[in-house]
Amino acid sequence: MSQKKIVPTAHQGGILQWKAYRILEQALEKPMKKHGVSAPEWKLLGLVYDAQEILATEVALLMDVKLPLVTRNVGTLKKKGFITIKKHSQDKRAKCIAISPAGEKKLIAIDTDVRKAIGAVFKTATKNEFDAYKTVLVKIIQNGSSC
Repeated sequence: MSQKKIVPTAHQGGILQWKAYRILEQALEKPMKKHGVSAPEWKLLGLVYDAQEILATEVALLMDVKLPLVTRNVGTLKKKGFITIKKHSQDKRAKCIAISPAGEKKLIAIDTDVRKAIGAVFKTATKNEFDAYKTVLVKIIQNGSSC
């Protein structure tokens, strides 16, 4: 006798999504607290690291947030010594955000702890399942921009 495949209703899918989001957020809380940064600050630090130098307006676009949030997080990270602000080479009004050596060291430490925390959440998932999950996230972002 074959088993009937269960397809969740829209609201059940929404509940699954909400539960998964909460579990992932809770997994991130411990590493963030340990390192004294918020999740948005960690993400900003990562973007700056990847770009090497980036404008606050570019960060706001990439993170899909308002510029004042970026400005506030930049100020906090600068006070902590994790980023530096440089004059833009072509536009004297603009300022470039760059990661400091202390920020790079902190990002590496946070990322190590985040990998462990997320790894625990995905411990029963295969590599293929995890890769599929990341692919779906990318598709959501690609398709979401057309809403």
